[in-house]
Amino acid sequence: MAPRRAGRPRGPPVRPGVRHAPADAEDDLWGLLGSVVAPTGAASKAVPPWVLRARERLDDEATAAPSVATLAADADVHPVSLARAFRRAFGCSPTAYRRRLRVRAATGLLASTPLPAVEVALAAGFADQSHMCRDVRTELGTTPGRLRTLLRA
Repeated sequence: MAPRRAGRPRGPPVRPGVRHAPADAEDDLWGLLGSVVAPTGAASKAVPPWVLRARERLDDEATAAPSVATLAADADVHPVSLARAFRRAFGCSPTAYRRRLRVRAATGLLASTPLPAVEVALAAGFADQSHMCRDVRTELGTTPGRLRTLLRA
């Protein structure tokens, strides 16, 4: 393996002007740690009931979903354990699952209402319109405005 050169940036590229919500950053960190840390013991095929309850809570509170730390505290497990078990059971982190729920809610509102994009973003649980645009583009590969046009055509 080649040694790292001094001064080489670590982590994802920093985009000037892009702000992330602190809760999303914390949740992403727990998800990353859960995917990096090797699981101990034999993997079980059965989904623990506390993971199912965490997913149900995310489904019930999609627009104001709790953080990974809150879900873990409610389940009385460590956030990394929750993130790892959630990924194993559902194929994505709790943060990605929450993002998909919000994008699904925004897509429904874009297709069925004449609300401006900023109101759709707030109703779907995003921090602001740019947050919704970024997540919709990440999940669906298109912008909310273009998506609205396609859904109404």
